Amino acid sequence: MYRLLTDTLLGLHLEVDHLRLEPVLPPGWRGYTVHYRYRNTIYHIKVTVAGPATWNVRSLRVDDEVQRTKTIPLADDGREHLVRVQVG
Repeated sequence: MYRLLTDTLLGLHLEVDHLRLEPVLPPGWRGYTVHYRYRNTIYHIKVTVAGPATWNVRSLRVDDEVQRTKTIPLADDGREHLVRVQVG
């Protein structure tokens, strides 16, 4: 059940040292927040919906840096990181 929610609904996919997001959110959801642990590092991921098609990543920022690849680079640096994702 956990994998169904994280992989399908929230769209979180671990790819070695990156986290790819492909959320498939139900109609009416405005977004979600998840706290993702990668070894000793916490990523606070806030996803917001900005349009009717809720599965396309429009923008992705990690600690206010725009990510061109639409994936979250994961580092085991022991810090907390803020990730902001806009889908729609």
